[in-house]
Amino acid sequence: MNKRRGKQMSVNFLAGVFFIFAVFGVLHAQKTAFAADSDIVINEIGAYEANNHQWIEIYNKGNSAVDMTGWVFREENINHGLSVPTSSDLIIEAGEYAIIASIPANFIADYPAFNGTIIDSTWVNLATTSELIELRSSTSASNTVESFTYISTGNHSLERANPLLNDYSANNWQTHPTSNTAGRQNSNYTVGNGNGIDGAVSLTITPNSVITQNISPIGVDIVFQTNGQGKAWIKYGKDTTIAGISEQTNISANIDSTIALSALECGTLYYYAVYVENDLATEFDQSDTATFTTLPCGITINSIVMSKTSAKANNNFANGWEWNFDFTAWDMSETKLRMKFDEWTGPVSLTAVGNMRFSIDYGMTWIAIDMLNDYSTLSADISGIAKGANGGRNVMLVVQMKVPSGTLVGQYNSGYGIKIEQ
Repeated sequence: MNKRRGKQMSVNFLAGVFFIFAVFGVLHAQKTAFAADSDIVINEIGAYEANNHQWIEIYNKGNSAVDMTGWVFREENINHGLSVPTSSDLIIEAGEYAIIASIPANFIADYPAFNGTIIDSTWVNLATTSELIELRSSTSASNTVESFTYISTGNHSLERANPLLNDYSANNWQTHPTSNTAGRQNSNYTVGNGNGIDGAVSLTITPNSVITQNISPIGVDIVFQTNGQGKAWIKYGKDTTIAGISEQTNISANIDSTIALSALECGTLYYYAVYVENDLATEFDQSDTATFTTLPCGITINSIVMSKTSAKANNNFANGWEWNFDFTAWDMSETKLRMKFDEWTGPVSLTAVGNMRFSIDYGMTWIAIDMLNDYSTLSADISGIAKGANGGRNVMLVVQMKVPSGTLVGQYNSGYGIKIEQ
């Protein structure tokens, strides 16, 4: 694969010039009855997050909706009112996960794929050691729905294994092994017969803290864990229908699994979701739909600066013109760089052959332009330039031109080209 970038250049000899935001409304039909307040439970605690990014996940374990209008979240003996910035009500549907966030905008920025109800209830700070927290259907203590002091949270979220049990000890609450399951079934989810935790653990997906890795113009790695052994695959596409599907891969429990997507289009937004199934094909789960964007195509010129704007016509590179090209090469598999220059036109014609050279190591090694109107036969090796923070190689290219003796003063123009290839 060859990537080229070309443009006209001119010099004056001795003159010195040379996640779309989509707003979703949810319309709730008028209901004549709601479930019991006790169906709302605190299900996961994100106290490990930085201040102003903390959150509490609640869950409606019942079979009917619950209207939380007038409810409060209480911590440090302070009642914090609840409101929903993006909705007209506080109705939590049966089986719905919702987030009570210290600052909703921060939670949205941290978890752009979350599509449930986000409730505003600003607090100062949640302790990671332990703290008494409460949900009340009003400010009155007599209307306390849930009240407990949670155990130490560790470096990740604190998850409730069985939402049906009022057990607030380590038997029913554990720290997530790698991150959190905000808005999804907890990784330790277990529902028994009501007398203890003795049910089968459901198959769940836990995305890696950096879910998409090794993004290139044509590929990406999706990294995740499951709490059971089985097989997994990715559905993906350029819209939310995610019609494409990867090959299935075998997965083990509680270790990172990676599925690589290839043959993608460069500079393109993709939607994707992870699908998993256990070995017996009795349990199945899928992640929320998320997005990634492949790296741009070819190369991107960041800047071109003429570092020597005047020259002497003495056939000496040290007294000639010089340019600094700052560009990004996006495909890490392409390691050879070639340049070309057309004939310089002006008061007289100047050939690039024998008069121009380029370097990718600040002049330690030079490569001559040895072809006119075509790319040099020799190439520079850019494999030693590591991937930058933006995902591509940041190349600093120095180009020099010596001016043959007797060249007439005037403005000169030429076209250049940069090509990278494997």
